[in-house]
Amino acid sequence: MKQVTSLTEQDNQVNKIFQSTKVELQSVIAKLEEQVTLERSKPNTLVSEIEKLKEVAAEKSVLESHVEELEKTLKKFEAQLKEEVKNATAASVKVAELTSKLQEDEHISSD
Repeated sequence: MKQVTSLTEQDNQVNKIFQSTKVELQSVIAKLEEQVTLERSKPNTLVSEIEKLKEVAAEKSVLESHVEELEKTLKKFEAQLKEEVKNATAASVKVAELTSKLQEDEHISSD
């Protein structure tokens, strides 16, 4: 009888150890499954990030091309403006000279 009781107690202890070990293993398995899921999603995330970066690079390239075109147009307009200012200045000098001559001629005529 004593042996049966002792065996029953041992069996209970083994069952407790088994149950606690089982719970621990289930917890470890759940954590590992979580990590596997996370690791599996990383390549998808990286591919998505690479695609976004490719799009940004393409947009940047297009914008740089537009900036170059705008800079060329700006230089062209700057050159035109300088030429127009030069011509306007020359015309202004010419007008001043002609006005001065006209005033001299009027002065001479009135004398």
